[in-house]
Amino acid sequence: MSVKAIFKAFSKKNNGIKNIEFLPYDPAVDRDYYSFVRNKRKLNYSQVIITSEMMISLIDYYFIERSASITSIELMEEDEEIEVDITRILSKMTNDRAYYSRLIELLRFVQDKSSIDVKKITIKNTEQDKQFQLYIQVNGLVGVDEEFYQNETSEIGCRLESYINL
Repeated sequence: MSVKAIFKAFSKKNNGIKNIEFLPYDPAVDRDYYSFVRNKRKLNYSQVIITSEMMISLIDYYFIERSASITSIELMEEDEEIEVDITRILSKMTNDRAYYSRLIELLRFVQDKSSIDVKKITIKNTEQDKQFQLYIQVNGLVGVDEEFYQNETSEIGCRLESYINL
């Protein structure tokens, strides 16, 4: 696998439609994340925040349509009991994909009843010719093996656009 590159999701209006663009973000160069975002706003980009509903949609896409593994899920607030449940379900999903419905049920419950949002998801794709890992964060940061950047950010962008253009 190649080096993981980090990209930040922004939206930009074009003919009244918001398009998602992933711009490179390098913490070593752009040490101040907020200055990085502010500079992009000056270029008419809007920051994209990925809601829990969007995260669940991305989990759906990768797990169901791509048969990828969800390797970790982090929440915005610490809740040891829920985190243990998520980890247990993710572990069981590696051998029995039927646990997926329990995971989605738990994430929706946490979102609706506890108002705790998903902070980060990590995904591993194990297709023979397309093995990669990626992560997606609530603040729109996506880390992906560089050789898969174009395809994966395009897929993620299409799904996010369906939410921001409602």
